[in-house]
Order: sequence, then C-alpha cells, then structure tokens
Amino acid sequence: DLAAAFEARARGLEATIEEHSEQLKASQEEASRVARQGLEDVASSLAAGLSEKASPQQLRDIVREAWSREESHISRLQRLCESKVSAGEFAALAALAEGKAAMADVEAIAQRHVQKRLAALISEQQLLGKAEVQSIAVAAATEARAHIRNCERKAEEIARKQ
Repeated sequence: DLAAAFEARARGLEATIEEHSEQLKASQEEASRVARQGLEDVASSLAAGLSEKASPQQLRDIVREAWSREESHISRLQRLCESKVSAGEFAALAALAEGKAAMADVEAIAQRHVQKRLAALISEQQLLGKAEVQSIAVAAATEARAHIRNCERKAEEIARKQ
C-alpha cells in the first residue's frame, strides 16, 4: 500500500508538473508573441521616422533659402544703420537745442532729415511696399524724436549748470 500511495502521489506530482509546464510554455509563447509584436511596432515606427527625414539635398535647399533670407535681412539692417543720424547732424541738432531753438524749428529740421533719408532709401529700393515705407518713416521719426529729447535734456542740464 505504501508503494501504491507513493506511486499515486508521484503521478499526481507529475501531472501537476506537466500542467505547470504547459502553463509556463503558454505564458512564454504569449510573452514572446507580445515582445515580437512590440519589436515590429518599434521597427515600423523607426522606418516611418526615417522616411520622414529630409534628404541631404532638401537640407541644402533649406540652408540655402535660410542663408539668402538672412543675407537680405542683414543688408536691410545695414541700410537702416547707415541711415541713422550722422555725428554732424546730431551736433547741429544739439546746437539748436542748446541755443534754445523753438521746438517747431527742431521738429522741422528733424522732419526734413527724416524725409531726406526716406527718399534716399526709397530710391535705393524701388520695390518697397507701402507698409514698409510707413514703418521705416515711423521708426525714423521716433528715433529723431528720441534724439531731440536727448538734446533737450542736455540743454536743460547745461542751463541748470550755468
């Protein structure tokens, strides 16, 4: 009887081991299938990402276009910088302000200066749009007013010191 009980117990253990082995095998196959699917998803995602990348020629075209845009911006900035009030003109405005010139006279001189610079800029570039001309005129007038205010402040400081 002991041998029969032992044998029954061994068969029970073998059946349990076989059952657990089948469950582990099924779990392993499922995990392998999920991992394979994940790898396929990542591979397709990477392939799609690679196809969306720009080619070297496209990158060259993008850089060339950006470069030409930057060059045009730089040349426009250079023209604007060259159109700033010169030292001699600033000295004349300062002399007028120190001589207690009337605000109307200073404003008229500043307006003439702005118009002269604007005419020079427009003649340089005939293709400027109306909005660009207005923005340049407003910027130049604002800058001239700022210089006038500085001259007035300096004149007031000089007057206070005397």
